[in-house]
Parts: sequence; C-alpha cells; structure tokens
Amino acid sequence: MISWLMVSLIFVVVYNMFISFEYTMIYFIVVIGIFGPLLYIFKSLLTDRLQNWPAAAVIKFLTLGYGAVLTEEIFAALVNHLSEGFNTVLYLQRILQFWAFNIFAFSGLIMGWYVLTKKIQYSKTEIFFLTGVFGLWTERIFPVALTNPIAFFFWTPLVIFVYGIIITPAMLSINTKGEIISFHPILKYALTYAIIILFSLPPVIVLWLLRLYYPWLFPPAEFIPL
Repeated sequence: MISWLMVSLIFVVVYNMFISFEYTMIYFIVVIGIFGPLLYIFKSLLTDRLQNWPAAAVIKFLTLGYGAVLTEEIFAALVNHLSEGFNTVLYLQRILQFWAFNIFAFSGLIMGWYVLTKKIQYSKTEIFFLTGVFGLWTERIFPVALTNPIAFFFWTPLVIFVYGIIITPAMLSINTKGEIISFHPILKYALTYAIIILFSLPPVIVLWLLRLYYPWLFPPAEFIPL
C-alpha cells in the first residue's frame, strides 16, 4: 500500500510540475507528506500522552476527531481559495464555510467510530484503512473507476491515507480492544459501515437542508459539488 501511495504522490508532483498545476494537489502533499510522517514518528509518544490525558474517553475522542477535521480543513480551504487568487478576508470566510460543511459531514464517522470501538475489537490498522475506504465513498471516488480507471488508480491511495490520517489522533486516544466482541471480518466490516452510515444520515440530512436554504454558509458548489 505504501508503494502505491508513493507512486501516486510522485505522479501528483510530476503532473503539477510538467503538465498542469493544480492548487488542490498541494493539499495531499501537505497532509500525507507532512502530517502523516509526523503522526507515524511520534505515534508511541502521542498514544501514551493521549491515553493518559485526564478527560473522559468520549471527550477526548470527539475533541481530537473534530480537531483533526478543523485543522485539515484550514489547508483544504486554502488550496481551494488559491484558485480565486488570495484575499485574507475571503480566505477566512472559506475556512468558516469549510468548517461548517465538514462538522456535519464528518460527525457520523467520528461518532460512529467512538461507539464501534467501545463495543468491537479493532486493530489500529483496521480503523485506519476502513476509514480510508469510507472516504472513497464519501468523496465519490468509486464511480471514477468506471469512467477514468487511471485517475481512480492514482486518487485511491491519496484519499485512503488522508481519511486515515484524519481519524488517527482520535484513534490513538482510546483502547481499541473495545469489549472484545469478535465477528467474522466480513460481518464486522459490513456492520462497521452500516453503523457509520446510520450515524451519518441525520447530520448529512441537516447539512443538505441547510445548504439548500442557506448556501452562503458553506463552500461554493465548484469547491464541493452538491
């Protein structure tokens, strides 16, 4: 998987340098190339500090989950805004819009994982990659396999690792053994996605309604399609 990711990152760099420069590609380089290695290098230290943080498990998980999303969206807002030029006031507006959108968009993922990890045994690797594959669905990457297989090949590891990195701080804060309820992997993974989708429906419906009636609260459709 790492080899696949490296091929995709090299492609992104080469594409930006020699074919067509796109600001959004910078996002993947920053999140995967900087935040990813930092989390990996300091994983043991972070795990120890976060698990010994004297706060309720739910508070830690939600704080770190939403905190990672809000931090990541500062960069997402920046690379999208750069296509408009750069204006400080407009950039701050874009940050707030991306925050508003993604608080709703990620709520089901964050809350769903908290409930799941309290009840079911997962390895940290499972959480990382299950989250990444869920990202392929939410980012509408799966249909690209039919229309543009080459793009699908390069986009897939990038999205998987970005979503995995986003959930990592929250994941490190908890004991992922849950209540040691074990399932066959197929059943466990199907249940995982069913629970996350179930938790996602209410906030996504609210987001859809708010975006319909108050579109100015959220990023323009050219940044995040309806």
